[in-house]
Amino acid sequence: TAMFSMFTDAAASNQALALDTGRVTSMSRMFSNDDAFNQQLDLDTSSVPNMQTMFSAAAFNQQLDLDTSLVTSMFGMFSSAAAFNQQLDLDTSLVNTMSYMFSNAAAFNQQLDLDTSSVTMMYAMFYNAAAFNQQLHLDTSRLTPN
Repeated sequence: TAMFSMFTDAAASNQALALDTGRVTSMSRMFSNDDAFNQQLDLDTSSVPNMQTMFSAAAFNQQLDLDTSLVTSMFGMFSSAAAFNQQLDLDTSLVNTMSYMFSNAAAFNQQLDLDTSSVTMMYAMFYNAAAFNQQLHLDTSRLTPN
């Protein structure tokens, strides 16, 4: 089951959501380019391996409680999310790509504790993330050359 692009480009949607997401396997682009949505989310993400560009270019800025234990791709997850600046507690032990994860995320400046031991791609992970000014400890031993 996929919720790919479910609210993408939703210019006026800012209502609380009640979604049964227990069997969803893709939330890629779910809120990308959503100019209005900024509500607390209660999503069961325990079966989701793909969160690519989930909040890319979205107005969203709420605390997230996501089960990311099966996620393998966080490519562009918060890219161009101009308002997002919340503490993240993510299990990234299976993630293999974090490229563009926070690129152009203008407001994001939170401490990150990421397990990057499986990551092979981090290209432009913080590209143009103007506010980001935190110390990082990243395992880059598995990165592949571009």
